[in-house]
Amino acid sequence: MSRHRRGPSRPDTVTVDLVGGPDPEPGIAPHDGGARPGSRTGRTATVAALVGLALGCVGTVVVVRLTEPSPPAVVEGAVVEELRRIQDQRLAALVDADADVLERLHAPGFELVTPTGDVLSRDSYLDDVIAGVWDFTTFEATGPVDVRVRGDSAQVRHRSSTTITIADTGTFGTPTLSTVLYEMHDGSWVAVREHTAPLGDLEPETPDPGIP
Repeated sequence: MSRHRRGPSRPDTVTVDLVGGPDPEPGIAPHDGGARPGSRTGRTATVAALVGLALGCVGTVVVVRLTEPSPPAVVEGAVVEELRRIQDQRLAALVDADADVLERLHAPGFELVTPTGDVLSRDSYLDDVIAGVWDFTTFEATGPVDVRVRGDSAQVRHRSSTTITIADTGTFGTPTLSTVLYEMHDGSWVAVREHTAPLGDLEPETPDPGIP
């Protein structure tokens, strides 16, 4: 009777996917005293357990694949567009001397650094605009509006075309560089700081006739 030699049996293969993730911040211990799911510590412990399983199960091959989690949905683009819209709305309100919009879009502690280096409080600035002491004829962005968001604060920066008549001084049409700091207050973006730097001569285009 003939005998057939049996070849070696093919080992079973177990494939395990481990989804990676960021480590917890330094100094923050896991809430349950163990490794956080997805952390490097947690993944190392899992791999060690699987290796032990493989060593205990003869003929079993464990394949471990480390994969990165899917990135979260991108929402920053929507925030950037919202801030650009608010900035346009704020500049239009300065031209229109719209008291309601101006008071809503400027925080109580707002400060303005003018092209001449003066620092104006919110009340001083808005009162002068609403009363016509500062009369903006044009105030609009003339180039790309750069927006940088970090948590509940954001910086909006752009070149501006500005024409303003200041009582007892004259009319200015100097291009400026506007930098505005916004913060989220009670669910709404409001301006808290603004610096307007001149990009040309600050001499008035039309001096006030009452000034000798």
